[in-house]
Amino acid sequence: MLKRHSVLWYVIITVALSFGTYFLPLPVESRALLVPVLLVFVPTIVCIPLAYLAEGKDGLRQLFSKAGSGLRWLLVGAMVGALMRVSVLVTGSVFGMPIKADFSVPGTWFVVLATIPLAYFEEVGWRRFALDRLLKFRSPIESALLLGLPWALIHLVIIMPGMMSVGAPAIPQTVVLVCLGIILTWAYIRSGGSVLTVTLLHGIQNGLVVLNRGLSISDSTWLMMGVYLVLTILIVVFDRQMFFAKPSAN
Repeated sequence: MLKRHSVLWYVIITVALSFGTYFLPLPVESRALLVPVLLVFVPTIVCIPLAYLAEGKDGLRQLFSKAGSGLRWLLVGAMVGALMRVSVLVTGSVFGMPIKADFSVPGTWFVVLATIPLAYFEEVGWRRFALDRLLKFRSPIESALLLGLPWALIHLVIIMPGMMSVGAPAIPQTVVLVCLGIILTWAYIRSGGSVLTVTLLHGIQNGLVVLNRGLSISDSTWLMMGVYLVLTILIVVFDRQMFFAKPSAN
């Protein structure tokens, strides 16, 4: 039963533990930073024992084995992650919003680079463990949506009181994450299951938040929702054959 429903158990446990991090007795002055950092480790912490219990050593080998692309798709992942943030910047500028690229804050480049290895721990759980297994039974678009919703739900933790993104509206925040999940699904499948490709896409997209400064958290989230939604629709339409392929064809 664990092997058959391993993805469901993964989602349930990961969501529960992620919200649980919000209630940890952490120092008040550092909670806004510590909780999001702890969140990124939860997916890997959950999927490792689940993979072993359900599939033994084969499950662990699948998690950490080298898979997928060479340099080409690594560059694609990096460029798509950057393009998403640049698109937000350009769109905001076109509509006369006070958005700007700001690299002047001390430590900015450290933050940009640090988000890449942190994204890896999310991608091992959500793409390598959960997506790989769900694709055996669902089409890519179904898999992306089924995983995108709980993945987005987890990120609502960072908009709760005292967190780094407090004040961000929940609905557009959720749409942003679901769209990002669909784009990551596309990159993962097309790169041949490359965790490094989706890590670069995810991490660079996160780190280049510095390109979208100057807006309130609310305005920024609504703008991102519109831009990411358009980009996601374009990718799905462009590669609809992959997204709507039957499980046996993946």
